[in-house]
Amino acid sequence: MLRGTRRFSGAPVQRHNALPGLDAAMFERWLALFAETTAGLGNQAMQRLADEMAQRVAANLQARYRPEDGAADASGLHRSRPGR
Repeated sequence: MLRGTRRFSGAPVQRHNALPGLDAAMFERWLALFAETTAGLGNQAMQRLADEMAQRVAANLQARYRPEDGAADASGLHRSRPGR
């Protein structure tokens, strides 16, 4: 994704929707770990790009998170699927 090759062909939204109980704190933890990793790479320009992309990915996943059971968690991170 970062290199713009468009070779990534995964289904991250569907994969995350299959995980029950994701909440905002888990996404924040992932972003903190990601930023810690990119900080150690020694390329500040690439670090900035990678961290910005990670923020966009996390925001998209959070906005589209609908667990397969449709139940909302205590954080209110997601809503039930329509028709459920």
